[in-house]
Amino acid sequence: MDSVGAGSGGGIHPGAPIIWPTIKPTTTETTETTESSKQQTQSKQSQQSASSSAASSAASKTSTSSASQALSNVAAGASSATIARNLSTQDISAQLMSINLADTPENLDLASKMLEHGLELSSDNFNQLFGALKNQGSNQTLQSAAFAALVKGMATNPSAVKALESFFSGNNNMSSQLQQLQESMASTSQMLNGSQASLNSGIVSSLTALLTEFDQSIKKMQDKTSLVGNAVLSKEELAVIQKTISTGRVPNEQEQAILKNMMARNGALSNEDKSMLQGILSKEGGLSQDELMALQSLNEKASNGLNLSKGMLQDLNALKSFIRGIMHQIQNTQDPVEKERLLGVLKNLESKIDQVMNNLSGQAILSAMSKRSDNSLPDKYFYWMIPNPFTDEAKNIEILIKRDINKKGAPVNPERTQLILKIETEELGEIAVIVEITGKDIWYLFNTDSDDSRKYIAANSAMLREQMSVLDYKVQGFNTQIKKIEINKILSPTVDLDRMKRVSAEA
Repeated sequence: MDSVGAGSGGGIHPGAPIIWPTIKPTTTETTETTESSKQQTQSKQSQQSASSSAASSAASKTSTSSASQALSNVAAGASSATIARNLSTQDISAQLMSINLADTPENLDLASKMLEHGLELSSDNFNQLFGALKNQGSNQTLQSAAFAALVKGMATNPSAVKALESFFSGNNNMSSQLQQLQESMASTSQMLNGSQASLNSGIVSSLTALLTEFDQSIKKMQDKTSLVGNAVLSKEELAVIQKTISTGRVPNEQEQAILKNMMARNGALSNEDKSMLQGILSKEGGLSQDELMALQSLNEKASNGLNLSKGMLQDLNALKSFIRGIMHQIQNTQDPVEKERLLGVLKNLESKIDQVMNNLSGQAILSAMSKRSDNSLPDKYFYWMIPNPFTDEAKNIEILIKRDINKKGAPVNPERTQLILKIETEELGEIAVIVEITGKDIWYLFNTDSDDSRKYIAANSAMLREQMSVLDYKVQGFNTQIKKIEINKILSPTVDLDRMKRVSAEA
């Protein structure tokens, strides 16, 4: 039976065919020579087409393994000819009917988008998609969220779909959301401190302390020295720090030389960390408990890299539960005016927490590995959005780091990877930098939204080369262009339906 699939009978790849086996009755011995020659010609043409498609796919680094496997399965045990043609609406319609779905315009549209996302046209996928859409199929933002959730295996999780819907709607300004959360926390603390007669003083003190702690954490994310202090250190430098922690003693002469070089590198450490290390290197013998704790903090920052929001999602969820408990207690307040005021400020705080949690959840979901078996659209990036600490306005930095899909779990290979930084600035507008890293060689491509910004960046290329040389990197390429980079299309990629083929195997 014909099938449309990603990893289940036929792979979907850019430039590669979908295998649709259609085994016809075997021809009789009286078949004329001309018909046999015609089939041989078709077979040769098909082989040439398949070779061309494979070459194209290899050139674009796209795997064609499942398509090749499906073709082998069709050919096994029989000499077959294949006919490749463009995928048509009739093909998709036939597949819908084979899984007992009406080929309505709405279903055909969803099926096409499902194929674009590299997903199988199966009953299970459609059921999950319909559940996520909740009869709101025309809502484009919700559709984008539902397809992204389906790819990640989370379409049955309403919270995941909601978080992704917020991301694709564009309502995901992390910097603005954190500022609003800070303002709400401040007004909540002020209100609670003036209403201790209505609430237990211990509860008020606990919540006020929690809100103060969250405020400090957010300020740390907004602090440019904190961001710089999270620079990734070399394995050699980390090894010296970790050895010093384990021995509890001042590093030897050779190790001190490594640390001094690290401290001299621009941007490697925050001023606070530099001062701490200078104090350690100026003494002899053992280290104090405070010094060891400071070294441990530096080790964690360097090891965790850019994961500034680590644990924040769980902490916000705990804070939200605490707030709901207080709101339940407030229901017993005798003064109706006081009750309304307290509930209002706490509900506002809860909504601001929800906004930040949805943003953090969306980042985590988009960073997760997909659940599909097809390799035509592999997951390639971890994703973060953080406040831009280099501007006074509520602007963001989006960070994508490419996975190494050849290794288990697809981690980041710091020796060979790609970074994409999208930065909102006050004077230069939106800038997206694509950075390719191979060992100590590095390539830059700056994408700007104006020619003035492009010229300014190009004029400062020499300064960038000099700064990177201090960090032991050699800039092998530097280019600028006027182009808008859409992060959502990188995080939720699609294939071109016009490049998909329907391949029929005939025996």
